[in-house]
This record gives sequence, structure tokens and C-alpha cells, in this order.
Amino acid sequence: MTNRFGFGREFRLSKTKEIRRIIATGKSVDAPHFKLKFADNGLEVTRICISVSRKIGSSPARNRAKRLMREIFRLNREKIKDGRDFLIIGKDEIGESRFQSLEAEFMDVLKKKDLLKG
Repeated sequence: MTNRFGFGREFRLSKTKEIRRIIATGKSVDAPHFKLKFADNGLEVTRICISVSRKIGSSPARNRAKRLMREIFRLNREKIKDGRDFLIIGKDEIGESRFQSLEAEFMDVLKKKDLLKG
């Protein structure tokens, strides 16, 4: 039985080659707290990579920002069209953000770029 809210390895982007492909060929959207880059991956699964600069602050602040974005993706993954790779680059303001505002911002960006199912 699959856990539909899990976040296994198949949903993670970790290879430098794949991340460079998104940067080189993908489309980009700026949001107040993050920059979203995305590209088709030719697979039946949507994957994500989250990058947060040291400008954000201490390591706990950076890790919190990454955890928030990962959780937002995990909870909303079934609403996102399959076959995409996402690179989320946190901006300086992401450190003070709340979950609800980040989630609304993320979903709004996906809706504007027609990346949601249905």
C-alpha cells in the first residue's frame, strides 16, 4: 500500500545534472518569498529540490524554511500535474514566513502557471 502523503526518494531531485537542466531549460516564476523554476521531466512523478541561501540566517532558520516548503509540496503533491521537476530557491524573506502564507503563495503560483490538475 502506498502512502499518498509520503515523501520518498522518488519525489526528490538530488543529481546536479538534473538541477542544472532545470536551471538551463526550465521556466521561472518570481514570488515574494521564493523563486520557482520548473521543467518537464518525462516521468510520471513530480519531483522537487529546495535551495536556501546562507543569507537567510542561521542553519535552524534555513532548515525551517526548507522543511516548510517540503511540507507544502508533500501535502499538495496530488493537486500538481505529474511529470514536472521543481526547483524552489528561497529568498531572504522566507525565513520569517508562516506556513499558511507560503502555502497560499505556492498554490497561487502553480495556478497562474497552469501546473495544477483539473
